[in-house]
Amino acid sequence: MRLEFDTHPGALSVAGASLIVAVCALLEWTNPRNSWLLWEDLSAVIGPAAGAAALLLASRHWNDYHRLRRALTIAVALVAAGQALACIPDVTGKSIAILSGASELCYVVGSVMGITALLASLYSRMHPYERLISTLNGLVIIAAAMTVVVANWIHQSMGPTSQTGAIWANPTTNLILPLVSALFFSSAAAAVVAALSLRVAPSRGGVWAVATGIVLMAIAWEGWLARFIAGTPDSIEPMDFIFPAGALAVAWGGVTWNIAIGRGRRYERFADFTSVWMPVLAIAGCAVLDVMPRSRPLDIDPVAVGTCTVVFLTVGRQAVLQNREREARDRFDKQESERTAATTALASLEFGASIEESAERICLEALRLEGIDTVIVFGFTPSGVIPLAQAGPPTRAVAIGHPLPDEAALEIKDHAMFGLWLERWSGKTAANGFDRATVASGLLAEAMAPLTWNDEVVGVLALGATTREHALRLERRVTTLTEFSVMSGAFLGPALVDRAQRETTIAEVQAVIATRAFTPVFQPIVDLDCREFVGYESLVRFKDGTRPDVRFLAADKVGMMVELERAVLREQIAQARKLPKGSFLTLNVSPALAIEPDPLIELLRQVDRPVVLEITEHVEIDDYPKLMAALGRVRPMAMLAVDDAGAGYAGLRHILELRPQYVKLDISLVRNIDTDPARQAMVTGMAHFAESVGCSLIAEGIETANELTTLRLLRIPFGQGFHLAKPAPVE
Repeated sequence: MRLEFDTHPGALSVAGASLIVAVCALLEWTNPRNSWLLWEDLSAVIGPAAGAAALLLASRHWNDYHRLRRALTIAVALVAAGQALACIPDVTGKSIAILSGASELCYVVGSVMGITALLASLYSRMHPYERLISTLNGLVIIAAAMTVVVANWIHQSMGPTSQTGAIWANPTTNLILPLVSALFFSSAAAAVVAALSLRVAPSRGGVWAVATGIVLMAIAWEGWLARFIAGTPDSIEPMDFIFPAGALAVAWGGVTWNIAIGRGRRYERFADFTSVWMPVLAIAGCAVLDVMPRSRPLDIDPVAVGTCTVVFLTVGRQAVLQNREREARDRFDKQESERTAATTALASLEFGASIEESAERICLEALRLEGIDTVIVFGFTPSGVIPLAQAGPPTRAVAIGHPLPDEAALEIKDHAMFGLWLERWSGKTAANGFDRATVASGLLAEAMAPLTWNDEVVGVLALGATTREHALRLERRVTTLTEFSVMSGAFLGPALVDRAQRETTIAEVQAVIATRAFTPVFQPIVDLDCREFVGYESLVRFKDGTRPDVRFLAADKVGMMVELERAVLREQIAQARKLPKGSFLTLNVSPALAIEPDPLIELLRQVDRPVVLEITEHVEIDDYPKLMAALGRVRPMAMLAVDDAGAGYAGLRHILELRPQYVKLDISLVRNIDTDPARQAMVTGMAHFAESVGCSLIAEGIETANELTTLRLLRIPFGQGFHLAKPAPVE
């Protein structure tokens, strides 16, 4: 069994006391004629005392179980005090009547407190209807057990010459003590039924250990009383060690307490069978007792009274079940109509101008659901859990658009992975200031429904209740709220995913810029006639391996391409100072950067050699006059080149409008040009066109000697490619 940190001290205390009790039992068995300090008395005091100490240690930690542990601490401490009082006559050798009475009182009060704490802890976690049914089941079992005791008492007192007065002969021994014992045993059985109704996982601790411990102590107590009443002299008996074992079992159950749900079909069947049929068997037992032939020495037959009590409890139980079934049917019909209305409303919603506006429309529709008082939509983003919209009275200390505190955000994200859950705020112990503000706002309960899209949780819909009636109804409407959240997720999901991806991309680009996570590389541009390096094209390699075109395209989608370009250009210009003098430098520039020339001009002032700006043809240019006006300011400082000619949007118009000094033939025209007459014809035409308009051609992507030879024959003056030189850092 796995123990949490707060249970370790208590568990060690129980283990140590169990060892002492075992040693005492061994010593008592090996040395029955021991001294005045009897080993069984020592173990009977140490067992419950150590159990109380263990529970006290565990209850020091403030959690959901501290109240139960404190109640069990007092109960076991009373039992320990009762045993200590009972040991005084053994030690002194004197019989003191008042101590005997006080000892028995401590036993009874402590046991009743333990049973009450056990049942209260179980019932507090039930729905009111389930609590009522479990209470009636428990009362049926208790009443049936007491009826059996009374029947046995009358049966022992009946005979041919029986008189009414004989029935009351020694009622303490014949009636009261058996009734108290029956109360303990049947209460433990009622706790077992309640635990099975809750589907508490079977284990060696928790509720099962507490119930077992109460039964063991009751057995020992009954044995002691029977010995005392019979006048049997004190000797070694099993109950002397059953009693401390029971106290330690109660302590172990309190220390290891949890209400985890048990799983498995076999356990489900067993729990259903036991929780349903145990009360039924109790009812059947009373019916059998009532019809058995017997004399009736009293005017009012106690067996008939007990059976009547069980019948009345059964009738009440049946009435509650029928009422619950009727309400469930009505609730189902109401939920069906509510779900239909909500589905229709959500299906007709139109997406707003922003994701916040769309989330607000979801909130307003959620408020139309009966029993929902307040709604918040949370979105999951890389920066945290963000409130997108809120409707109804403000119940959480949130600000729209501002992330939740890290602790609260982490809790919501962790829970959301497992589906809809209910958050009870009424009486909750606040762990931090955020929770305290929520509790103080009057929010009693929330249904937290994950918003999913493509099997990914992208947010949470928080549907809150501020009245007790609405809070109780939340858990009965899980299906409706789940369907509402599913449709809300389908409505908001694409936008939430897009926003999250956008934020992720922005963060990545910002990190690349801030850390300079890129390396400039330079590829020589070669004069094809003399095979000399005349210039260098500046390229970039990102350190995470992302292709440059992919990185720039992603940055462009989030409006950060120009910022990324400027950072890359700044580093390229700084590195280019190490290149050989007398060569020119080409820089790739997008129309978006060139059309606002002031930042570009500022960068160009730092260049120590002739510069050629390559305006890529892959981007469609909508406003040539504006671009030409901007480039007019740049031309005194740099020449122009059209990049990737023959592979983009504008073709020859692009060249005519920009009037560049260089035109770079795209690799698609150069590849296999030595064997393709069509490509040769196209390049020949481009060469003639370039000569006519006064610009020079640069062939890109030369990878073989035959391609180089063909381009030289076609009178292409410049070229670059892997066959000539690969891109490399300036060093």
